[in-house]
Amino acid sequence: MTQIDTAISGEVEQVNQRLEELRRSFDDDIRCAPAEETKKAEEFLQLTLAGEVYAYPVVHALEVLQVLPIVPVPGMPPAVLGIVNFRGQILSVTTIHDLLGLTAGEPGADSRIIVTKDLPLVTGILVDSVEGIVEVVVEDIQPMPVVIEGEKMRPLTGRLYVDGGLVSFLDVEQLSESAALRVSQTGSAC
Repeated sequence: MTQIDTAISGEVEQVNQRLEELRRSFDDDIRCAPAEETKKAEEFLQLTLAGEVYAYPVVHALEVLQVLPIVPVPGMPPAVLGIVNFRGQILSVTTIHDLLGLTAGEPGADSRIIVTKDLPLVTGILVDSVEGIVEVVVEDIQPMPVVIEGEKMRPLTGRLYVDGGLVSFLDVEQLSESAALRVSQTGSAC
């Protein structure tokens, strides 16, 4: 081996050693890099009421039913449409159109009943349609605009554009506490 070959060989060895050090350093940085905080997405039922799109948390929905025969019960609040037989149990069916300042129409072929769960009020909420389930990062939901004095507070937590359309998010806690939807075991309003 010539002197030039030995010098080149030594330089190549140094370069290879340096590359190996950089590779190890890079691998260590990747392994030790802080995990990126990912925002948690939650699932919502995307539904319509009087042509407007709303979102209802899937975590508070036991089941979505086709509209069953609703038996009216005298003396109920106007929002309580009546009762249905839900798996051998009596379930009140309510409408939230009035609470949202909307006009309710007659149930149609696309109408559905959302059976609530894990709320103080177990009821079936009649909606015009259920379009599907959407995943939304809760932190991305924009707060509702300030309510004008004297305007009826709407049970909404916020709004967000989803798939190009504005979706309003229902405040299920406020809905379940609404006196307009409450019925007691004896059938009178709570």
